[in-house]
Amino acid sequence: MEIAVTGAGGRLGHEVSRAVVRAGHQPRRIDVSAGGADIRADLRNFDEAVSALADADAVIHLAAHPKPLPDRTSVVYNDNTTIAFNVLAAVTELGIPKAVVISSINAIGGEFSEIVRYDRFPVGFGQLSQARDEYSFSKWVLEQQVEYFGRVQGEPSSLVCLRVHAVQPREVQERAYRVSPARGRRNLWGYSPPEETAVAIVRAAERPLPGVHFGYLVSTHNAMGIDTRELLRTDFPDTPCDQSIQGTRGLFDTSFAEAELSWQS
Repeated sequence: MEIAVTGAGGRLGHEVSRAVVRAGHQPRRIDVSAGGADIRADLRNFDEAVSALADADAVIHLAAHPKPLPDRTSVVYNDNTTIAFNVLAAVTELGIPKAVVISSINAIGGEFSEIVRYDRFPVGFGQLSQARDEYSFSKWVLEQQVEYFGRVQGEPSSLVCLRVHAVQPREVQERAYRVSPARGRRNLWGYSPPEETAVAIVRAAERPLPGVHFGYLVSTHNAMGIDTRELLRTDFPDTPCDQSIQGTRGLFDTSFAEAELSWQS
């Protein structure tokens, strides 16, 4: 397959492009800058999005601002939501049968908008968003766009939306959380290992998954190497916790990724 990768110039974009090649496919690297891109395109422009994606067999959508910009709040929200809409609309117009859209745990809050209350652990997609920053809000809107285009496209097209989290090696994220315990709490001590995350994203583009699917692509273990229930006793003592949370088991519901994408991390 030829798999178009938007945002290919970013850190995760580089990993995904390499994973596409390792899986035996042809990447079409798309980015707004020339570095690491086969096609330079400003995806805020719908016509450029259509041109960049034409004749691709599948699309992996990563292009976005990766965090809030305090002096450019409206830019982050407007760019992220417009780019996502244009990519999904182009996929629909072109009849591309598979698209994988990368969201973030920040769609419900987290790194930039601390969640005041969790319904239960592990955290599923039913958890209501408590986003209070433009980046996190843009990720929540992105997921609503995925649902919308899933209705428009219908089966047998495939739309998979995956929430990733702190795409860093475990030891890097552990150090960050030890330096800032409050940051660890906001992020539920989670992370997404780069290489494994990229491989699973490519699998989502390869596998027959008709319809619309949502899942967490977060490590099945916390970054701290500490018993998860000990972490919860200190910071979330009153939140209901399933019996599945044992040992260092992570606090996000990764059941979709484990069942459909062979996620083991």
